[in-house]
Amino acid sequence: MSTPHYPLHLYCRECGILFEDDYTFNVHCCVTHSGITPLPPVISQDEFNKLPFWTTSRQAQTCPVCLVHYRSMAELVAHIRLHHPTRNPLYPRTHQTSPEVLEFWAHSVTRNFGYEAGEEMLRGEKHLQCPRCPKTHESKFKTIEACLEHMAGRHYHNVWEASSSVVYRNWSRYVQLVAPGEMERLEMKIFTTPKVLGQSRNPINAPGTTPHRRRMNINTLFSIESIPLPPPPPPPQEVPLEQLSPLFNQQVMAELHQEQLMARQIAEEDWPMF
Repeated sequence: MSTPHYPLHLYCRECGILFEDDYTFNVHCCVTHSGITPLPPVISQDEFNKLPFWTTSRQAQTCPVCLVHYRSMAELVAHIRLHHPTRNPLYPRTHQTSPEVLEFWAHSVTRNFGYEAGEEMLRGEKHLQCPRCPKTHESKFKTIEACLEHMAGRHYHNVWEASSSVVYRNWSRYVQLVAPGEMERLEMKIFTTPKVLGQSRNPINAPGTTPHRRRMNINTLFSIESIPLPPPPPPPQEVPLEQLSPLFNQQVMAELHQEQLMARQIAEEDWPMF
């Protein structure tokens, strides 16, 4: 099956419409875009011909206006917010993108990543928000690296402490989904700096410590001489009968009275009185 041919110069990328001839395209530019001809998509003619056969994943990670594929969803969302604001007649040169084009792209994002993850990606805030701090303006950062530096300096003092936290693991999974490959690079860069290593709470597991230092810590902490013996248990104390509860006293008296009656009955059977 031959690939259909779609003229790239007749495609309005701001509206997502392919026109049949130059006349209809020029009329559309005069009426809709105030006489300003939009730029063509930043792809080749061969790639544009394969546009109807793109998968949902390719559509979700591609700019709906420029048709450029992005590996990082964070960069894609930032690119669309900066370069493709929705149409505004007061700003015809900069605000030309149709809202329907962005809505179709947002729908493909939620279909590919799921509704909740897709909504978080479209907001573009979760990977820049500290998961441990309250959601305020101070806990929101401009880059993922600045957010991770904040968490390494205030909440997690080494990579072991961070990896044992469920909150950090969920946040790192989302960052890995939004920006693939960024977490490995940033963790190696931030959690191995001398500033972070000096703030480790546990001297045994502190990264960067020498083996001799670790052996001395382990021998000091876990040697037999360093483990204090538990104190001996206190001797049992006899509780006087007067301090017992009245119910217990009644039960004891009833048992004694029963034993006395049984002893008297046995004595009368052995030596009957005439």
